Amino acid sequence: MIKLDPEHIHLLLDEPIYVLHEHFDAVVSEPSAELEKPQISNHKGENKKGIVIINHDDNSELMSQEDETFLFKGLNALDLTLEDVLITYSEDSLDDSIEFKKQIFFSSNPDPEKLYKVETIGGVQYLECDSLQSIRPDIELQKKFWIALKTLFNRLAK
Repeated sequence: MIKLDPEHIHLLLDEPIYVLHEHFDAVVSEPSAELEKPQISNHKGENKKGIVIINHDDNSELMSQEDETFLFKGLNALDLTLEDVLITYSEDSLDDSIEFKKQIFFSSNPDPEKLYKVETIGGVQYLECDSLQSIRPDIELQKKFWIALKTLFNRLAK
């Protein structure tokens, strides 16, 4: 029979293990870093074209599958994929190493003065929109969003 090292017993059990030192004479080390659960990223995508999409929503989720599918119908029509953009849920989650030329901001409480208007500040183009959850079921908001998206990417019919 092969003897299992005490430091590996956690691999066999799903529940927490408590070591009572007065009944145990071996030292149990902490699990190695490679066995720890991976951290959930605050970002999705590779940002190859310098486009940041911020889905600022009350539930602090990155983006629901329905919202992502809807968003990428528009982005794919402009020849953009997940590789080209970076999706996050908050401006606070962006660090200084992330460079971008365009930012699309979805919010459940957008600034009405900036809504669906492309604004350039310091060489970066910004577009503020209603939340994707609001845009998806509303045909008029979808039209506004599509026109603003085409404006942001210079794809309006000439």
